Amino acid sequence: MKRLVYPLLGILLLAAPGFPFSGQEVFDVWQDQYIVRGTNGTLLDVPYVATEYRIIDEMFKLLEIRSGDVLYDLGCGDGRIVIEAVKKPGVRGVGIDIDPRRIAESKANAIAAKVSDRVVFFQKDLFETDIREATAVTLFLFTEINLKLRPKLFQELKPGTRIVSHNFDMRSWKPDKEVNLGLSIDGFHNLYFWILPANASGLWKGRHNGEPWTLLINQRFQKIEGSLIINGKTVLPLSYTAITGDAIRFIAKGEREGRSITFEGKVKGNVMEGIFSETGASGNPWRATRDPATISWIE
Repeated sequence: MKRLVYPLLGILLLAAPGFPFSGQEVFDVWQDQYIVRGTNGTLLDVPYVATEYRIIDEMFKLLEIRSGDVLYDLGCGDGRIVIEAVKKPGVRGVGIDIDPRRIAESKANAIAAKVSDRVVFFQKDLFETDIREATAVTLFLFTEINLKLRPKLFQELKPGTRIVSHNFDMRSWKPDKEVNLGLSIDGFHNLYFWILPANASGLWKGRHNGEPWTLLINQRFQKIEGSLIINGKTVLPLSYTAITGDAIRFIAKGEREGRSITFEGKVKGNVMEGIFSETGASGNPWRATRDPATISWIE
């Protein structure tokens, strides 16, 4: 077992951008986890580091926090992100942290800020917590913890849920936006932002202008590709594709056929509805259903 002391300043911090520690705290380290001193062996995947308020402001700009949102902070520390979020009208917040000291501190801070009626703090393992209610999620974890968490985000969160991570990305799941906040006294700061995409993968079937139109989509995170098959004969590859939350858009275009068809619509479970617009013609509605057996795991 090793014992580590993390000071605020030092060459180590500048050599490891995005890994600042506030104050000075002592942790015993066992099998790459941090033992919380003064408890009965509570283990942390990530040591506590408070997020600066200026960074919280930038996180909220990316998330576009608004009335009706339920913000979950996974690894909430002293509760400051949740508390700042619920100061906005119509917003509720949930903080999750396995460290009992941080949860006690969060609850006290919420009372002091007079927002305790709009926040809930749970002393739980974030991997064992139901997060389906969230419309916005904030993270300040290590990359390896983000990667471990990633399948849970896709399994439990609704399409369109906004996620922002301070300093640590999700590797192959590239962010929709990335903001560089520059170098501070405690190191570099970056924010990574994602909108959870709907799963549009699989084989979709519907009719358009009396013809059977089939849509085949392959998907990896928010990237899609595929083809539109008209009347079982004409195959038009998809281009200019985009899926943001449950909103999907693409152009099916065939140079040889001289056809360019634009689709804009929504994915709701195994139903896709929207408008097909072909060059030189007005748009027409299209509704398709998906064979559930053709869905693939996009994460």
